[in-house]
Amino acid sequence: MCNQYLFYLFYLFQAANIFLVSIGQTMERNDLSWTGVGCGLLSTICYQYGMVHNKMIQKLYRDLQNIKNGDYIDEGAVVDPGDQKGIGSDNSAKIKLLAEDLQRQIETIQGLKNNLSNAGLNDQNRNNLTHEIKIDPLEY
Repeated sequence: MCNQYLFYLFYLFQAANIFLVSIGQTMERNDLSWTGVGCGLLSTICYQYGMVHNKMIQKLYRDLQNIKNGDYIDEGAVVDPGDQKGIGSDNSAKIKLLAEDLQRQIETIQGLKNNLSNAGLNDQNRNNLTHEIKIDPLEY
């Protein structure tokens, strides 16, 4: 029903486009001509929206027929809600990856520190070479 009204609007605006541009040019009134051009723009928008709506309805109808016949295969796009860009969440995945990378680097440095202590260095040399690393990854 929606498509039917959209196409009625398309024909109405298209007829108004032709009529207003013709009258505007005959009477040398630019305002009528430009109003006709605006009606042409509205008719094009109605037509395109109607065509897109028509294709969506046809796809849904085919899917319903396939469900009824038992042959339905979902070919829709898979959307991961975690990947959606929202306010304040556009960098959250990057921040998590950076925090994990930073944590791995801290663990590597801690391992090196343990290796140095096992190598027999005295406390003074060990303190000069390394120090306790405490970084909160959520600070960034």
